[in-house]
Amino acid sequence: MGVPEETMGVMFTPLTMKYAYYDMELIGVDLIMKTCFSPNRMISLSSDLEQVGAASGRIQDTLSTMLQYAEDVLSGKVAADNTAGHFLMDLINQVPKIFLENFETMLNSSINDLLMMTYLENLTQSQIVLSEKILNL
Repeated sequence: MGVPEETMGVMFTPLTMKYAYYDMELIGVDLIMKTCFSPNRMISLSSDLEQVGAASGRIQDTLSTMLQYAEDVLSGKVAADNTAGHFLMDLINQVPKIFLENFETMLNSSINDLLMMTYLENLTQSQIVLSEKILNL
């Protein structure tokens, strides 16, 4: 940028960016974002249980924020926002109605499946390492 036959200059213009990704790509996007805050720009992959724990923590934080907002509206500290109310109602209506006992059974079954897959993965890796050592003898 500049005036003809004069000193050339540069002008920086901030750009607005929006990340667009599919739900399946969320894990990769999260890993890339974590590298931004790592001092050596390297991070290790987290296990399935760590991912479940992190997701549970994010859900708990979001629910705490929503509960605090609802309590503030009911106490009169914050003015009610119809858009937020409609969003919360739509969100609540999307949650399936499951009895506590059924939910616990499904959760325990899923956790047992995950633990079994982790055990089988470790067993397979041990078998491969043992086979390689036997072949190298």
